[in-house]
Amino acid sequence: MTNPNTPQVLNPGRFVTSIRHDSEFLGGLPKAEYQSMPQDQKRESMQRAIAAGALSIAERLEKEHGEYDLDANLYKLVAGLDDFHRGSVAMDQLRDEYGSPHYMPPPEKQDFYDHKDKITEFNHVLREVINAGASRFNFDELLIFMTNMYIASSGSKDAQSFHAQARMTIVGMRNEVAIEQLMIAAGVEYNLGTAAQDSVGGDIVIQGVLIDVKASEKSAEKAKQKAKRSGRNQDRIVWSHIEFADYEGGLMLPYKKNDEILQKLLPDLRIALASEQQQLSA
Repeated sequence: MTNPNTPQVLNPGRFVTSIRHDSEFLGGLPKAEYQSMPQDQKRESMQRAIAAGALSIAERLEKEHGEYDLDANLYKLVAGLDDFHRGSVAMDQLRDEYGSPHYMPPPEKQDFYDHKDKITEFNHVLREVINAGASRFNFDELLIFMTNMYIASSGSKDAQSFHAQARMTIVGMRNEVAIEQLMIAAGVEYNLGTAAQDSVGGDIVIQGVLIDVKASEKSAEKAKQKAKRSGRNQDRIVWSHIEFADYEGGLMLPYKKNDEILQKLLPDLRIALASEQQQLSA
């Protein structure tokens, strides 16, 4: 049952209804007797059909309203929920077994990067949802919407695991959007990292230097220690200095926080830039 306080734009009912009436969804349903199929096959066939229907609607909305249309990106988000969760679980398992892609056998390494590519694409869509929807819904509302839509296509068996992965991802993408806001406020010239740069820790690029910006002090310190062990430049990894509470429950950092956070962040960015220059001149 839908919470009466749920923003209409995130009402799961309108997504479920429109997807189930889309021709791509109907065409993607199994031709065999559905009721006689094993449960796993039922779930997978429904996941594929929902993804096909959601993508079909997203493509139609993009043609009508452009690539930054909120609804178009919400439907793309729905289409990618299962691949996102499946990929996140698979990558975690591979990391637990091998530690790093460097130590993975070729088939496992290829599998790892295939999943990573899909998750990177999903994160790009999530970023657009945050940019377009931050004034219409908050952090918890987006997380609940994603979890409900995942359950609608995949059932409740892995809902808790999905919820945890989705929460971490929203935290990370919200942080990236906030960093861009801060760079604009400080007048810092930057570029967003390409997919290839992002894969090696290049969230943003300043003066040609790839900066890896972490959403928490703990994750930044953990990443620094990992970089140190592997002989990489740990100073290129910085904490955003944005606390979870700074967002006040929203998806965008309140502008009143800009100056306070920049006073802490800019010195770290200067250290990152100087350390990279020192390595180049060494």
